[in-house]
Amino acid sequence: MAALPLTPIQLAGLALAVGLMGCSPERPVTRGRLALMPAPDAEAMPLERRVERLVFSPQESSWHASAPVTEHIQLAEESGLRVQGGESQEIVVEGRFDPSQFNLVWIDVLAMEDVSLRLGVEGKGVNETQEPILSGSLDVHFVLAGTRQRIAFDLRGLPSELVELQTLRILGRGLSPDWALLSVEFAHRAPRAWLPGGTRPLDLVAIDGDSRRGQALAGGIPLTARVRVPVGGQLRFSYGPAVRHPRPAQATHLLVSADGTQLMRVQPEGGWSEASWNSVVLDLSEHAEEEFTLRFELTGANQDSSIGELIVLGEPVLVEPAEAPSTVLLITSDTHRADHVASAPGAASVHTPALDALARQGVLFSDCFATSNITLPSHAALLTGLHPRDTGITNNRTRLGEQADTLAERFRDAGYATLAVTSAKHMNHPWSGLGQGFDRMAWPSVERDRRAPESVALLRQWMAEHDDRPLFIWLHLYDAHRPYDPPDTHTLLHYPPGQDPRSDVLPSPGGPLPPHLKGVRDLDFVRALYKGEVSHLDAELGALLKHERMADAIVAVTGDHGESLGEQGLWWDHVSVYPSVLHVPLILRWPGGPRGLKVAAPMQHVGLGRSLMELAGLPVQGFPGADILSFLKEGTPTPPRFAWGEDAHALSVTHDGWHLVMHLHAECIKPELTTTDLLQDHALELFNLREDPACAHDLARAEPGRTAELGARVLSWVEGAQRTLAEVQHEDSAGLELLAALGYGGTGEGTVPHGVDLEQVRALLAPFRAQ
Repeated sequence: MAALPLTPIQLAGLALAVGLMGCSPERPVTRGRLALMPAPDAEAMPLERRVERLVFSPQESSWHASAPVTEHIQLAEESGLRVQGGESQEIVVEGRFDPSQFNLVWIDVLAMEDVSLRLGVEGKGVNETQEPILSGSLDVHFVLAGTRQRIAFDLRGLPSELVELQTLRILGRGLSPDWALLSVEFAHRAPRAWLPGGTRPLDLVAIDGDSRRGQALAGGIPLTARVRVPVGGQLRFSYGPAVRHPRPAQATHLLVSADGTQLMRVQPEGGWSEASWNSVVLDLSEHAEEEFTLRFELTGANQDSSIGELIVLGEPVLVEPAEAPSTVLLITSDTHRADHVASAPGAASVHTPALDALARQGVLFSDCFATSNITLPSHAALLTGLHPRDTGITNNRTRLGEQADTLAERFRDAGYATLAVTSAKHMNHPWSGLGQGFDRMAWPSVERDRRAPESVALLRQWMAEHDDRPLFIWLHLYDAHRPYDPPDTHTLLHYPPGQDPRSDVLPSPGGPLPPHLKGVRDLDFVRALYKGEVSHLDAELGALLKHERMADAIVAVTGDHGESLGEQGLWWDHVSVYPSVLHVPLILRWPGGPRGLKVAAPMQHVGLGRSLMELAGLPVQGFPGADILSFLKEGTPTPPRFAWGEDAHALSVTHDGWHLVMHLHAECIKPELTTTDLLQDHALELFNLREDPACAHDLARAEPGRTAELGARVLSWVEGAQRTLAEVQHEDSAGLELLAALGYGGTGEGTVPHGVDLEQVRALLAPFRAQ
């Protein structure tokens, strides 16, 4: 396609990106983020030391397990205890351990099937009683089938009165967990080693619910960077006390100097007692074009190094304030059906004035499909440009690995400040890895998800703090997800005032109800609640889109997946890979772009990131994803659209008006939310979307040739899986050999990554190919 015209702002962003890419490690940093390194005179201290390692021996009794099947396994020179069967198992390790000597426990695990692991400890306190001191569950780690991992559990949160640790309880859970414990190791990790920095790359560090890209700044280990100050330059950074570490002494300050000359000496206004970030802006305009070494260090009352103390230093950046910085906003509305935008063709009766206004200002894609039916896989695809087939993120339990090349990283490298506000608990960065590349990110607490007003208000606050910098923003809203609980004002937009949905005079509901709405007899009321959630978030987006920065912003709104509202007998959930779950909104508006255009060409939003980069003037080389702007070019072919259901329970392909669903496992279906028994393991369904958009009539047996042809496309596509970005560790060949010997993780033709049995797929297609 012809290159799109670039605005002056886009050209400036492109020039900045090229300038940054041209900086070699030997040259001074002229602008942007500072790569801080420990000063040459920094003290060297060990980051971690082993205290004790426990290995399994079948002759001893200190390790035992509760599970239907428990067996001893041998791995080269190592032994292990394997447990399998049931939905929950526990391995207990007993002994007498001094918790003052360690703050970390490593467990070496081999997983034959997916398993999530928790750790709990028991011990005694200073005053011996009959009741042991319990820690509760420490962290949760998910281990993919076919992998061996060494997992770290943080013990810094153990009860302070615990003086002897006596029992480790390692709990495994999953659909059919099958795993083995090979060793347990106690270690002591230095305070600064718990945080990014040094040999560990910078990462998001949370303080009081606000996560910023930062690193450890420890007493006695100053951090330095060689810089050249740009004209009008400002040094911006943030700092705060590290969570789970003692607060610095009141006399401790953060000292910033340039070639030995003090630039500032600061500490929080109220001292170090409050756990919060503190932001600093230092005007360096009088040092324009000067070159010097910046030094950050902790000092005591007499400016001596505060040995042993620790804070978090948010990544410093040299900024040239801009008068009209560019803005790119990506909004993902979780569980948002495509037909719940009022201006979309065939839309339900729903109130969405903000989204409708955005569509009038830009382009509405009426036939956009997601790549998955669940949240993390779909978002990982959006942020990497790679389908879940290739990310390896196929459930809500698997983390995106650091090796990913993300959309946020591309914008950050081009000089943008990158901000993310998410609204669901499981979208937190430690669990999901989706914060990779963001300078700042916020997610809800573990107690509850966050509503749109809170998320939008927080984002507006952050935008005010970056009003002179180009911004790439990701805003995730969770309101349309079950349970549907909008404000009454938005429910009444879609349900008659005064009508009682629980009235005894109403007939029994024609479908199941969400668990929290027992007693409701009118299913239209539940649909009205879903619509009310959409209208509620639309109102918040309306206020955000009126922000002055949005007038010339690039804005994209899409959904990660849809929702079943009774289609195929599925209610109030997003299981399997039917169009009701895959069909999502997509609206894109950019300066100088078409206005009020509705594009009916088939799209898949995995290419949205690449298109946002292109519209912003960023280089797109090496970033995957089919460009959704291809509609601007005549004669563009429409390739098949594939979807990967949660944990490979189902696969689908949509092409040329036909939709094929391949059911491999039906375990994802919740019996309490379905009125169908048609969804079965190892079954195929085929639908003609032009004549049957609701997918009510399965034509697989009536169209065996088409079924076989589309099924062959799915098989070929699955066979093309080449890489994975899932955060797992295949540690040693002996471990992989054991898995193969046990019948897992082999390299033959029967399996590919992410749990699809290719022989099963071939067997499923065989009857149709024979006709």
